[in-house]
Amino acid sequence: MNKKILLIVVLVIFIINLFVLWYFVKPLISGNVVSVDKGFAEKGFVTKVIDGDTVIINGESVRLLGIDADERGYPCYKEAKKRLEELVLNKEVRLEKDAENKDQYKRYLRYIFVDDENVNLKLVEEGFATARFSPQNRKYKKEILGAEQNARGGKIGCVWTLEIDTGKKEDKEEIDSEEEEDSEDEENEDEDSCVALGCPSGTKYAGSLKSDKYHDCDCKWAEKIYEENLNCFKSLSEAQNQDYVACGVCGG
Repeated sequence: MNKKILLIVVLVIFIINLFVLWYFVKPLISGNVVSVDKGFAEKGFVTKVIDGDTVIINGESVRLLGIDADERGYPCYKEAKKRLEELVLNKEVRLEKDAENKDQYKRYLRYIFVDDENVNLKLVEEGFATARFSPQNRKYKKEILGAEQNARGGKIGCVWTLEIDTGKKEDKEEIDSEEEEDSEDEENEDEDSCVALGCPSGTKYAGSLKSDKYHDCDCKWAEKIYEENLNCFKSLSEAQNQDYVACGVCGG
């Protein structure tokens, strides 16, 4: 009787081992290897740059965390993409992740480093991208926001000077012409634009409750905000404290 029980126990253990072995070996046989995140420190080789904030590394799409560069059709798309190619294309990079692993488009979210230089931060420092953080991703937020403020104040790079090698695009010319208006009337006009949107007197910037961008009140994107979604700011710091970042078109 004891021998029969022992035999049954041995048989059950054998079947369990077979099942466990099959579970882990099957993906290798079928070719469907399950990828496992290896923590914050990763390395990879950049084979393609999609735009100013997205690259292909080891066959995977990777979105640079904490920044936002112009998409195709917007003023600084070509310049941001070209600069990112200069920094990372055909190079081995080190990757760091924050609280979020992937975005809604299944792209990996990472900070990218080349020889210990933070590429995300550098793009903002040089005015090819603006700061953009979700509430949960805050690893290099202080540094990137500081870089954006310096670039904006010094009118550094395409985002803040709206200068490109091939000449100014039509919408840039419109913005530049506005900057040439009489400086004595500019502040009053800005405030009037904010009031026209539905903001109280004294407002300097406007944003939407459904977005993380702040705008100059005369920006074409500010004019598209529905009044029920309107968020008004009396200063730049007020907007940034609520995790808003500058609009890449009007500069905020």
